Amino acid sequence: MLEDVLHQNDIPFLTDGRMGAGLATYAGPRLESSRFYVRFDDLDRANAIVDELFGEDSPR
Repeated sequence: MLEDVLHQNDIPFLTDGRMGAGLATYAGPRLESSRFYVRFDDLDRANAIVDELFGEDSPR
């Protein structure tokens, strides 16, 4: 969901799976979590989007 919203707002990003492909395949994609990396120039806009989607208490 976050990927779609970042795309819609023209914010370039990279993602990194935390478990790795092998473990994510074994455990299932629902348990996988990802880190999102955005340019520093886009950080404030990206944080505002995260707050809007997930609330201000969401981990960053």
